[in-house]
Amino acid sequence: MRTTSEAAPHFPNLRDTSSGDDGLPLRNETITRFTYTAFLLWNRVSYLEASELQAKILTLLHRGHVEKRGITGDAASRREAIRKRVRRVVETEEERSRRLSTMAQRGQDRRAKETEEPSNSRLSDMAQRGKRGITGDAASRRESIRKRERELLKLKKKETADCQLWHNVARTEERKKQKNKEIADCQTWHNVGRRRAVETEEQK
Repeated sequence: MRTTSEAAPHFPNLRDTSSGDDGLPLRNETITRFTYTAFLLWNRVSYLEASELQAKILTLLHRGHVEKRGITGDAASRREAIRKRVRRVVETEEERSRRLSTMAQRGQDRRAKETEEPSNSRLSDMAQRGKRGITGDAASRRESIRKRERELLKLKKKETADCQLWHNVARTEERKKQKNKEIADCQTWHNVGRRRAVETEEQK
């Protein structure tokens, strides 16, 4: 574990507070304890660079009024509070990339879920809207169901009538075409008979 004097080469702006040096604006014993606890934290957090941690600690120290930020109690609680504050202030590249990759993965999952909707989504939406429309007490729900059944029955009857009408129209057209064809054939044979009769009379 490093002491204040051992950490001085890594933190040139921090000096031993017990020597009475006024290099930092240390106003009371709480800030002195905070400085030493920060050094202990620096010994435990190995992935932080010395210069980066120095800048963060100096920023926290020069803000002053450490007591008002909730860093009170015994040494363990103070260390935990300092760790939380450093974690909130410092976000490493690894943490940032992990967070961004997680967000990207969630976005991909959401888009995949949206693209894998079933082909009958329109029918399911209509059914959902129908369910939302059937509200109220039991009597009103039954009445709504009957009304919907009557509407469906009317629609089915109308479709059946339309199909029958078009079938009748098609049959009528077919009969008309057949009759016209027969009339044309009869007229043709009649003309042929008349022409043959005329030719026979001319030969006589």
